[in-house]
Amino acid sequence: MHKIDQLVLPIKLTVHWPLQAIYLLGFVLFTCMAIVSWFFTQVIALSLCSRVFAVFCVYTFFLSRSTIQIDRQSLMVTAPHGIYKIDWDEVEIIETNNVAFAFLGKNKCLSMNLTTVGNGKREFCEFLNQIIVDRQIQVNPLTTIWFFQKNTKIRGFGLRL
Repeated sequence: MHKIDQLVLPIKLTVHWPLQAIYLLGFVLFTCMAIVSWFFTQVIALSLCSRVFAVFCVYTFFLSRSTIQIDRQSLMVTAPHGIYKIDWDEVEIIETNNVAFAFLGKNKCLSMNLTTVGNGKREFCEFLNQIIVDRQIQVNPLTTIWFFQKNTKIRGFGLRL
């Protein structure tokens, strides 16, 4: 019996909650700065800059709500702009530097980065290593950080090839 047979599937990865809190705090802080600068300093550039940072904080907060799920059949990334999925049967090569991953198949690519992931990273890596061994998937060093999702979107807006 494999060690991974004891893992609860699917394994779900999310961003650390302190980072999500920082994004929300940034939104509140920059919104307050925009209001104060608009009413008290009359400096339009400062108010505009604060608004831009507030919108950026909201955007990064929504991105931080993305999840990664892995099970015996597939790998799925759920983001605000869509759901991306690749089945293990389709994966031929995995390129990685142990933080960023690109799962490549015939005319398909699903990429992700685990830099800000919280709980479940160790279980994810153990399970992935077992999948690599069981399915004899080729693993290569990461050749570029510019991998984009390709032909893996199953739902969302802005289908991109």
